[in-house]
Amino acid sequence: MSHDEFEKAVSDLFKIGSLGLTKAEFDATPFGTSVQKIQDMIEKDMLVKVVEAHKANQIELDRLAKELQKCHDTKNSQVKTAKPSDDKYKKTSPLHKTCRTTEAGLYTEKVSLLGGRGRQKEGQGHEVQRVSVG
Repeated sequence: MSHDEFEKAVSDLFKIGSLGLTKAEFDATPFGTSVQKIQDMIEKDMLVKVVEAHKANQIELDRLAKELQKCHDTKNSQVKTAKPSDDKYKKTSPLHKTCRTTEAGLYTEKVSLLGGRGRQKEGQGHEVQRVSVG
């Protein structure tokens, strides 16, 4: 049964249902066989395909869940491995920040005391050569 035939059969069913026929009267009409064809198509073809697609989707979901679990396990393992280093960093980091602040203060003081001379010292030893053009 084609898609168009199926659509016409379902449409006709709604028309017949509104007539108020009993099951026996309905079976006696030409639509009785159409209903059986539609029922067979739904039960033997469409539902089978839906169930098969569901099984395939579930298999894919299970596979993806296993991959995700591997990522989770790897992350947890790496976090556990890195924990001692992380703990050491968190313990010593505040001390280093204090040291860097002290160094920054000393450098600022040195630059202000030397004025422009600190920069001149860095540039010593580099002579500028004049080249005449023309």
